This record gives sequence, C-alpha cells and structure tokens, in this order.
Amino acid sequence: MTSTIPSRIDIFRRLRSLSGELLLITSGRVIYSASIWLAVIVIARGYGAETLGSFTYAMAVIAPLIIFFQFNARVFVLTEKNDEFLILNHLLFRVAGIVLAFLALLTSLWWSTDSSVYGVALAIFLFKAFESISDIVGGYLHKEGLLRYVCVASALRGLSFLLCAIIAATTDMPIDQACLWIAGSWGLILILVELLPAIRLSHLWKMHQCKIFLLIRRCWLFGPIMALSAIIYNLPIYAVEDLLGKSHVGYYASMMYFYLSGRIVVDALSLALAPRLAGGGIGSALSSRRRITEILGGSAMVLLPVMVAAYVWGPSLAGLIYGDEFATHGQLLCPILALLFVAGINQVFNVVLTIKRETLTQLVAHIVALIAVATTAPPLIKLLELQGAIASLLIGMILMSAFYAIALLKRRRNEDASQ
Repeated sequence: MTSTIPSRIDIFRRLRSLSGELLLITSGRVIYSASIWLAVIVIARGYGAETLGSFTYAMAVIAPLIIFFQFNARVFVLTEKNDEFLILNHLLFRVAGIVLAFLALLTSLWWSTDSSVYGVALAIFLFKAFESISDIVGGYLHKEGLLRYVCVASALRGLSFLLCAIIAATTDMPIDQACLWIAGSWGLILILVELLPAIRLSHLWKMHQCKIFLLIRRCWLFGPIMALSAIIYNLPIYAVEDLLGKSHVGYYASMMYFYLSGRIVVDALSLALAPRLAGGGIGSALSSRRRITEILGGSAMVLLPVMVAAYVWGPSLAGLIYGDEFATHGQLLCPILALLFVAGINQVFNVVLTIKRETLTQLVAHIVALIAVATTAPPLIKLLELQGAIASLLIGMILMSAFYAIALLKRRRNEDASQ
C-alpha cells in the first residue's frame, strides 16, 4: 500500500516552488508599489497637497465600482480545481462588469457638485479598467505556470505610472492628461506582455458553451464583499474631504501609502499560497486556536519595534520624503503600522475563507466593519482630525478580525463534532 504522506523531498520541492513564486510575485509588486509611491511623492512635491487630494478622492470614488465588478476573480481562478470556466467566460463577464461600472460612474458624476474631478475620474477609470482585465488574464497565466509575464507586467505598469508622473510634474501637464498617458501605456502593457502570451495557450480559449450565468451564480457574493472592502478603506477619505477639505485628503493619502506599501508582502504571500491552500489542509490548520495565537504573536513581535521607530522618527521621515508641508503628519505612521498588523491578519483569514467559499461569513464581517467605520469616522475626525480617520479604520479592522477568528474556531469545533 502506497503511503499518501508526502516525503521530505516532496515537501522540500513544494517549499522551493512556493518560495520561487513568492519571490516572483513579491518582486513585481515591490517594483509596482515602489513606483506608485514615488509617483505620489512626485505629485505631492510637484503639484501640492490639493492636487494629490483631488487625485486620491477620484480614486476613492472609482475603486469600489471597479472592485465590485471584479468579483475577486483572480483568487477564484487560482483556486478553481476542475477548470470549469475558461478564460473567455471570465473576460466576457469582466467586460460586462466594466461597462456597468462606467455607467455607475457617469451617474455618480452627474449628481456630483464637484466638477473639478470629472476629467481625472474618467481618465483614472480608463487605466483601472485595463488593470481589471489584466487581473483576469494574469490569473490564468499564473495558473499555467507563466507567472513571469504577470510580474513583468506589474512592474512595467508601476514604472510607466512613475514616468508619466515625472513628465507631468516637470512640464506642468494637467493631472487628467497625465492619467490618460498612464491609461495608454497600461493598455499597451496588457496587450503586449499578458494577452499575447495568453493567446498562445489555445486550450484556454475553446469555449463550447457560454457559462457566464453559472459563473455569476458561483461568485456573485464576492463582488459585494470586495466592494465593501474598498468602501471601508475609502470611507475615511470621504469623511476627511467633507470635514477637512481636499488638502487634508492629500496629507492622509501620502501617509497611507506607507500602509499600502506594507501590504505587498502579505498580498504576494496570499496569492502564492492560494493554489496550494485550495486542498484545504492549511485552511483547517488556521482554524485552530493555537495556530491563530501563533500568527498574532509572531506578527506582533515583528511589528512592535517598527512602531517604536515610527513614533520617534515618523515626522522627520515624512518631511524628508514629501516635503516640509507634510512633516507634521508623520505622527500618523505609528497608528498606520498598527492598522497594517490587523489588516495582515485579516488577509490570512480572507484567503482561507475564500478558498472554503465561506462568502456569507466574509460578507457579514465586512458589513460589521463598514458600520463601525461609518459610525466612528465623522466624530473621530472632528475630534482627532487625521488620526481619527485611521482610528476609525482600526476599529473596523479589529472587529472584522474578531469575527473571522470566532467563525473559524466555530467551524473547527463543528468539524470535530461531526467526526
């Protein structure tokens, strides 16, 4: 009888493969994230906090619309076991979603009283639409072992964004025109780096039956979940713009890019693990109380020294990077790192629950966090200004973590009871 327990050699090979994928994904995301961050610095120094605030506010309006119609398809593709849905099903579904998102954006702009964001919002929507299509194509390339194309495309998108920002800032180009140049470059990267290699994979394109409606039934809950996640993150931006003005949105956004940069390793790890977690072994391990405690304790030990350093040198670092106008807001770095800690734990839980298709649990957790942020953000911002915005996010994320932990522990007890 052949043993089903993997040998040490098999385990070593899997770990080496995982480390290789993690290195590829992380390198692409590091270049992308670093380039976007440098572009934000260029915008902050070249245009000032007001323009950065307008750009960030337009992104905050568009992100939930695009993300809602993505339906978390990247993880869905990576964890699909029987390859029931070919790439054309997902692409047709994604294009239809982009059209609906565009109509929703036009409706929101129609009712908006701030005409200054119209051009920026439409230009941003265009390059985010290209990124949304890339999300699907990249998922299939990843699954087919062609991760290098995905990583090169991600890096090139970041570098082209940075190049357009530098050209715009040095030539006094309007920010909406710069966004159009970004959209054009991202469209070319999508075609040349991702679509062309994907087209050569002929077995992915043979669609004998349209299964879009079946696909909608399988993953329709992922759309609201991902949109809620984006809304939760952007709610403080809406409140800051309403209560403090667009310049404070610029200050807030500049500091939050420390948080966004810190997410690249967590997100890269979750994407690298997703195909392997689909079997369920690690997911069950994460539902034990001991394992959850280990994750929390290990993450806290790494983060605490960094938080102390951020408290001491945060203002100096912010002034050095963004300029004197932003220096006084460097004190936000300490609570931002606390937020990063909690968000990282949530990402681990989210991947496990997505693989287990526990979408209802995720939806309820996001609704709880949304209510918490929506109710606490306005009073905390009035009381503490930008620190209050981060505090409201932290409250929502902590409640989400607690909900996830309770749900996973309850699932584990039910599984033990049924055995």
